[in-house]
Amino acid sequence: MGENYALLEQLAYSLASTGSNLHQQSTIAIQNASEAIQSKINELNQESVATLAKCAKLYEIIAQPLMELVGYGGDEQEDTVPDLVALLEEVLANADEKIESLHEQWQSCVRAEQEAWKRLTDGEDGKDGPRQEPDLQDLVGAMERAVADGEAEINYIEAEYAEYIQIESLKVMQTLMEG
Repeated sequence: MGENYALLEQLAYSLASTGSNLHQQSTIAIQNASEAIQSKINELNQESVATLAKCAKLYEIIAQPLMELVGYGGDEQEDTVPDLVALLEEVLANADEKIESLHEQWQSCVRAEQEAWKRLTDGEDGKDGPRQEPDLQDLVGAMERAVADGEAEINYIEAEYAEYIQIESLKVMQTLMEG
């Protein structure tokens, strides 16, 4: 009889340990995924802020009249204007090169997205027609709902497991008291 109690205690401990490990692993996985997503969002935010600052500075320079840049001097004005025009031509040439480079990167990203979308939709049977591209907000909302559903499921399993362990513990205690 004592051997059965030991086996029941071992089973209860094993179930508790397994449930606890599953809960801990699931929680860690959700936290890691959330941190990775937040990190990517922060990186994109930093890049966006830096780009906006550069754009604002460029617009400020472009909007400023050339005479304000040169000043209202006499002979210096004749020497400075060609220098400034040459400098502006160089800046514009560099800007054109950068725009071309960014355009090529953009086109590459568009092609990669189209290829990925094609691979995604090629797996379908085609009965419903072509799938529409998901909206970013819909995707974020779906991810948030999935995380919330996962958390709710974990909480439900955790509560159910705690109730089960309590019932089993009471059964073991009752059996011990009777024996």
